[in-house]
Amino acid sequence: MSFFSEELKVAVDEGRVKQVVLVDRDGLVVENHGAEYDPEVLASLFSGDRGFIKRVGDELHTGHIDEVAIRADNRGMRLVVRYVDIQDERFMIIVVLPVREKWRRLTNSVLSSIKRFL
Repeated sequence: MSFFSEELKVAVDEGRVKQVVLVDRDGLVVENHGAEYDPEVLASLFSGDRGFIKRVGDELHTGHIDEVAIRADNRGMRLVVRYVDIQDERFMIIVVLPVREKWRRLTNSVLSSIKRFL
């Protein structure tokens, strides 16, 4: 079973999105589409108590951070990490896309796609 819509898979296949990774609360990759990065590496960078986003929230005293976007102009890409709660389960969505693409609409689309299957 795939949690990603066919529309999202087509976007990856066409290069409008480089990669989408769905990660569960334990940091395990539930689904990956695209091959820009190793999905296990992405999951480990951003999940758990030692993950990047947790450390940023702790250092800045912001508490829980819901979303982070990293832009790398030299690579022409953006990496968006968004935490979501679906049916009392916490998931992390990681999206890698070209900087020219509108990431907010895309992350919302990914979230809608996943919610339809859970």
